[in-house]
Amino acid sequence: MLEPLLNLDLRSCLYPEENTPSQKINQTAIAQPAIFAIEYALSQLWLSWGIHPAILIGHSIGEYVKTAFF
Repeated sequence: MLEPLLNLDLRSCLYPEENTPSQKINQTAIAQPAIFAIEYALSQLWLSWGIHPAILIGHSIGEYVKTAFF
């Protein structure tokens, strides 16, 4: 969904070709959507396992994320 907006496939930043480090992932405009995509995918995985968090708290671009299960 973000590829047309970023003019970039995030997968190429998250999973660069072997021996080709991605410098773009250090750019905020790429890092923020990448972090969101990973966190969203993780939440969908948890939901598919029947894990339903009671509280989700995050900060800034996701460097602090806390999930509480009750």
